[in-house]
Amino acid sequence: MRKYDDEYKAIREGIRLCPHDETLQQGLQQTKQQRTKSSRAGQAARKTAATMKAAQSRGKKVKKSANVSQFVMETKKILELQMAAIRAQLEMINELMIMGVEEKLDLLFSLMDKDGGGTIDAKELADGLRKQNDGLTFSGSIEKSIEMIAIFDSDGDAELDRKEFEQFVGKMVQELGSTLDEFAGTYASWQYGNDVFF
Repeated sequence: MRKYDDEYKAIREGIRLCPHDETLQQGLQQTKQQRTKSSRAGQAARKTAATMKAAQSRGKKVKKSANVSQFVMETKKILELQMAAIRAQLEMINELMIMGVEEKLDLLFSLMDKDGGGTIDAKELADGLRKQNDGLTFSGSIEKSIEMIAIFDSDGDAELDRKEFEQFVGKMVQELGSTLDEFAGTYASWQYGNDVFF
């Protein structure tokens, strides 16, 4: 029925009554993922990513333009895609501002969990760190992400699960002297704002 907020509340109540039920725990994770994907912020994030990818693809065509007319047409299409991406990004940030803490963390987690595996590995975390810091090299970002995972990885699997990620974000917010809202908004901007199209 796609009533993910209601489903989430019902499962949370079930977990309150039966805290060790594995089926409820798995159901909660699936519901959180569905709720994040179906949220307006989640849809805006996917739209932002898709339009930016299309603009980058068009950027390659610009370089192969046979004449000035083709160059102008392709450049116009790129600018239109960039404008659509910026509108989607703005919508995502506006939606983040009205989301609850859990929803914000779920969305941030899903943005970093590129492969959708339910955990964030060193490569995924390094990608996020590089987007936030233009001067960070690939090897520097990997080194930093391994260090961060070592600090917050409580179960020893060399990845951050959702709970460990929440602790990581809490520490980052504290170190930056910001709020979760500011962190979420700036991460969303870093995620999509630094890409060069042509």
